[in-house]
Amino acid sequence: MEHYTKAQIRRFLVSYHGLDTLDAFGTNKEGILNFFEHITSIQNDPLNVVGKNAELVLHARFNGDVRGMLYDLLYNDKKLVDGFDKESSIHLMKEWKKYTYVKDALATMDLKVLENRGYHDALDAMEDIYNQFIPGSEFTSKDFNAGSGAKHSWWSTSYANCILHHLWCRDKIGISSRKKTVRLFARIEDVVPMEILNEPTLSFDEFFEWYVLRRIKQQGLYWLKKGAGWQGFYMRDMKKVQQVVNQAVADGRLTEIMIEDIHRPFYIHTQDYHRMLEIIDTPLEKPQLRFIAPLDNFIWDRPLIKLLFDFEYSWEVYVPKDKRKYGYYVLPILYGDTFIGRVEPNQNKAKAFIIENLWFEDKKYETKKMMKLIESEIKRHNRNFNVQ
Repeated sequence: MEHYTKAQIRRFLVSYHGLDTLDAFGTNKEGILNFFEHITSIQNDPLNVVGKNAELVLHARFNGDVRGMLYDLLYNDKKLVDGFDKESSIHLMKEWKKYTYVKDALATMDLKVLENRGYHDALDAMEDIYNQFIPGSEFTSKDFNAGSGAKHSWWSTSYANCILHHLWCRDKIGISSRKKTVRLFARIEDVVPMEILNEPTLSFDEFFEWYVLRRIKQQGLYWLKKGAGWQGFYMRDMKKVQQVVNQAVADGRLTEIMIEDIHRPFYIHTQDYHRMLEIIDTPLEKPQLRFIAPLDNFIWDRPLIKLLFDFEYSWEVYVPKDKRKYGYYVLPILYGDTFIGRVEPNQNKAKAFIIENLWFEDKKYETKKMMKLIESEIKRHNRNFNVQ
């Protein structure tokens, strides 16, 4: 088994995730689709301080109107779709059918949640609401007066919201468009092309193998240790995960490697391993400065990022203000293959990115050069998001 230094792995991961140069996967919508082919899915999150998570992920890798291009690919071109991976995610439309078991598990869990909350009126109204979805129609939750449950600080108490979410979990309806933060739903036949709907369903074993191997693909390389990278349905039994990984190593689809000072193996798709060997000893031509989205695949596993990059990061949006170490919505700052600090963004009246707070990991990074790079990246952000 081959051994590699942390520096070599950092070099690979920055390149693998398209953070060593802008538009590494191509330009415009074609480049974004190439990125999805490579990384498979991006986590979706509705919080919007200076852009939603998926938009920030794309902005870190592409020039141009990433928000507009993403919207087109989702709702006009139908090349991408709102789905569910380890969490709410955006993935390729052509892979929709492969997620059948994930959506089934999500629907089962959601039904239990509704029952445990005592939302029996919502369950009783579900069929009537679904029957209103005629071909070509679109609805939001505000179009239905289905009542509500007891007030709660965490989850939606609107029965219409709960019903539409459950119908989405069951693949009866899909998200057909959005108006700002409002989701519009339509029959699944109006969202997903019929040729995809009619594809045969994988056997569970076929699905599980695909699902495990893509988790490694989503991160570049990964270990067999419980963590954020193995989060989600069907992934709790690490022995079953390991069986898939071991078989993939045996037949050559995965390669097993070791990283200095980490006493467990890592796994990488063999085609990516060959690419890794080509670049790990080649210095970055021009280090890039990027703000990394909180739920970027690149930093899913925080303990692993700490081991490889010596950078400790936690997302504190759900931490009470008086207990936060940094701020509400803080973005790591990557320069080359080093995390040099973190920025808390905010918006001015024109909705442009401004700095609320800025922290450097070390005094040596507090230079005029670094501040110019940070200011340049903020200007690029505002151009990409069409704000000044």
